[in-house]
Amino acid sequence: MQSVWLSIIVVTLPPTLHSIAVDEFYPFGYENGDAKMELRGDVVSPPIAFPSTFNYFTAGHNRCYVSDNGYIVLSRSASQFIPKNFPTNLAFISPFWADSDVRKGGAIWYRLTTEETIKNRATYDVKTFFPKMTNFQASWVIVATWYDLPFYGCSSLGGCLKRNTFQAVMISNDSNSFAIFNYGKITWTTGTSSRGNTQTGLGGTAAQVGLNAGDSVRFFQVDVGFTPEVVNIDEMSNVGIPGVSVFRIDDSEVLQPCQEGLNPADIKIRVYRQDPEDWYEGQHNISWDTDAVELENTDTEEADGRLSWTSELLQEGVQRSAGWAQISLETQEFVHAIRVTSATVQTDQ
Repeated sequence: MQSVWLSIIVVTLPPTLHSIAVDEFYPFGYENGDAKMELRGDVVSPPIAFPSTFNYFTAGHNRCYVSDNGYIVLSRSASQFIPKNFPTNLAFISPFWADSDVRKGGAIWYRLTTEETIKNRATYDVKTFFPKMTNFQASWVIVATWYDLPFYGCSSLGGCLKRNTFQAVMISNDSNSFAIFNYGKITWTTGTSSRGNTQTGLGGTAAQVGLNAGDSVRFFQVDVGFTPEVVNIDEMSNVGIPGVSVFRIDDSEVLQPCQEGLNPADIKIRVYRQDPEDWYEGQHNISWDTDAVELENTDTEEADGRLSWTSELLQEGVQRSAGWAQISLETQEFVHAIRVTSATVQTDQ
């Protein structure tokens, strides 16, 4: 049986409305060295001591606490289950501050790590999203993951089936500090303590998303934070990847990647392709991948020498091919990866 060699493609797409997959989060769970939050209401983790000072809005902090209600508080423990408008007098990093109930399902994982693979990923992310940080090297990383959480007061008749999954990543090089918010699936915004509906988890005082200095003056609130539209935050981004937002947080004001002139075509992660060993002679489906990120025109991704990317546009629909194939289409300024999968038919067509 001959191998299939495909020389294909990247496609332009309108903005996708799909959040990132959970397996694209920073790794979490027991197998990655995480601690797991207690299964009780309005719980805060034990203090997580930093290896070095974490600079946040120019103030230095030496520890943090993870809350089951979707935030990380710096320097002193605090349990706040009803979200508030910023500014407040607590130093908060809040990817999704809302009243959850881990007793009804899901899990909350957290850890501080100096593991090289994670530091390398964090370093890559910072340099990708903030190109001016050419000498940045992550020293340590905190990963906190709120996985598959229902809202407080959810109805057993269906409300408790509504679940949210999201993650906060804190990155430090002992001087500069960054935060990454990753959103999987967001389906509710409000616990009943904030007047949310028991069936939908919507209405009332919606979740707060942003960064608060704790001096009752300085803060950064994501546009949809504290509004009903926050339920769509898994479709939003400040880096061109739906469900991902990145911030530099050590300075007096929060800096977003767009303020550093980030070119979305410079982001070269999450290029999907089928492993070469899984290809076979027969029929293959070729279609664009709505979860893939933009690539440079000249970018090349190698998969065992069998797959190359070019700045060409795949016409709408699915192309089918057997054996070697090459598709030559219109060149575009920005391009997206496509997905190549084997069809169910495994014989020559």
